[in-house]
Amino acid sequence: MVHQVLYRALVSTKWLAESIRSGNLGPSLRVLDASWYSPGTRQARKEYQERHVPGASFFDIEECRDTTSPYEMMLPSEAHFGDYVGRLGISNDTHVVVYDGDDLGSFYAPRVWWMFRVFGHRTVSVLNGGFRNWLKEGHPVTSEPSRPEPALFKATLNRSLLKTYEQVLENLQSKRFQLVDSRAQGRYLGTEPEPDIVGLDSGHIRGSVNMPFMNFLTQDGFEKSPEELRAIFQDKKVDLSQPLIATCRKGVTACHVALAAYLCGKPDVAVYDGSWSEWFRTTTLIGTHPNKDDQQDMDLYRAAHRNSDSAKFKLPQSPRGSPLSQGQLEIPPPPPTPASRTSLALGLQPEDLKKGASRSSSREARESPEQSTVSLSQKDSVIPGNIRHKFGSKMVDHLISEEQARRAIGEIFDDQKRSSSWPSRTQSPTQIPSAFTDYYDLGYHMRSNLFQGPPQETKSLMKASYTPEVIEKSVRDVEHWHGRKTDDLGRWHRKHAMNMNLQKALEEKYAQKSKSKGK
Repeated sequence: MVHQVLYRALVSTKWLAESIRSGNLGPSLRVLDASWYSPGTRQARKEYQERHVPGASFFDIEECRDTTSPYEMMLPSEAHFGDYVGRLGISNDTHVVVYDGDDLGSFYAPRVWWMFRVFGHRTVSVLNGGFRNWLKEGHPVTSEPSRPEPALFKATLNRSLLKTYEQVLENLQSKRFQLVDSRAQGRYLGTEPEPDIVGLDSGHIRGSVNMPFMNFLTQDGFEKSPEELRAIFQDKKVDLSQPLIATCRKGVTACHVALAAYLCGKPDVAVYDGSWSEWFRTTTLIGTHPNKDDQQDMDLYRAAHRNSDSAKFKLPQSPRGSPLSQGQLEIPPPPPTPASRTSLALGLQPEDLKKGASRSSSREARESPEQSTVSLSQKDSVIPGNIRHKFGSKMVDHLISEEQARRAIGEIFDDQKRSSSWPSRTQSPTQIPSAFTDYYDLGYHMRSNLFQGPPQETKSLMKASYTPEVIEKSVRDVEHWHGRKTDDLGRWHRKHAMNMNLQKALEEKYAQKSKSKGK
């Protein structure tokens, strides 16, 4: 790629200051402050109102995005973007210069630079060094808001610079594109949390290469030279002559990769707009499980988690071509649900329950995943063979350990033992904490309709039998029968006998009435 055909992606603070002094600001040159900070830290709009580059307009990235999307910072529609930048006085012939006030020098400015390019605008540049160096070099600032004349901007989406979840998913198999993740190494490896967000675990898309965006900037906040940038790509074995997709958490710092490649003469780097925020939630929703293909990353991940509780979980290595190869989540699998625990109870022997009731020692809890799975053979496993056959023995071992399975099954039978007594009249079967609640509930209501049950008219077809006198006489201590404990069958016989006695008493009562009327 010949450098002369590329529009200048960077402008210096000296060039911009001279352009402002020369009175070049106007329809042909607009400046945008694209600052954004995490909630609870700095306030971007307030800082803009206090001081900014003379003539600059505030570009609110929260307003110029797809507010209907559940993911962060997704691109707006063509009409939305065109209308928004048009109100800032930008037309298709305007040279746009973008900066932000981040301490790094640039953070969100490359994102806005990429947004203009993806919507078909070529004449857009980033202020090299950002507002940080603008202040450091003593250039003028102002608090006066800019009021540009609205202009007409026609946005045309360049789909070659934008990638979707489906395209990245397909690329896992085709490998037509190189995939670069611009986040910090700890978040990429899953050893550090994602900042300022709840419900999003760290990790990376399988097959991606980690290139933290901070490496593209100097300590003073300027973009590194093209030669230094090429060396960074070469060091990570990223071929700039081949197609490239950039990703991060929400499609912001990925634009730093696109900008760095642009400065090296590669203007066609695409950005995965949803990035890890969309990838993690989508693959979790469809049930894709964690897997890793890079052994070096696996070693680093295990070393960071060796002394944590998550070391009890084994990260599965899914076979090529299986559904698990669709994505990668660097998170431990969730604990078994009640439904899965019930399914595991099939085929369990009484002696296995005693094993499940005991908890492992602290030393056993710190065993590596490989040691915990190898120590028990499949022959001695409490997990039924039909489960292993359906999902695969290796996958079952990856998702749950033998100790976890025994503990979960032990809890089920402990609950069953606690609820073995039939509930009293003040306790509904639905309140029993048992894995077999539905069974008890069904039997309870069936007996209520066939035989005398609790004093609730809505559960009986024999309304006449539920008079206050009968209810008062029929209620007994449900925990005892003739002073002794009894089981479900005994209680059923008791209810049956009471029902027969009740029917006999009612027949005698109504027979006497009929005789008296007959007389």
